[in-house]
Amino acid sequence: SFAPAQWLQVINSPAVPAGGTTGEVLAKASNADLDTQWVDGGDVSWTALTLSNSWVEVGSGYDPAHIWKDASGCVHMEGLIGSGTTTALTIVTTLPSGYRPATIKFVTRWNGSSNYAFEIHPDGTVIVASSGFPSSNVALDALFKAV
Repeated sequence: SFAPAQWLQVINSPAVPAGGTTGEVLAKASNADLDTQWVDGGDVSWTALTLSNSWVEVGSGYDPAHIWKDASGCVHMEGLIGSGTTTALTIVTTLPSGYRPATIKFVTRWNGSSNYAFEIHPDGTVIVASSGFPSSNVALDALFKAV
């Protein structure tokens, strides 16, 4: 951990230029060390996902099923869902155009009682990857580059 004086050195370093406004992020301006600049962080508004095959949001203070895309084109998907059809290859949701990967993404998770996996396909479908998929407390959390 840093001592308070070390934190001040980091904050006042040439790698962190003055300025920056709400919604901006710090990014490399070139390949040179310490060459950074403030840039637009992209649209950070969430887009709700429409769930299929009886899947519903858990609610009760947990994240709803939603996505957003940052300035670098990475899609952030979140949400806790349950009560859906757990048969392999069942569609859980379909991502809108602009929020889809170039290749299939295989995502594994643990819900406190079992491992499970889902796939995110280039056509936008998010599917149950295998049998044994849980029907409750399924986190859709994933991060991937969109095309």
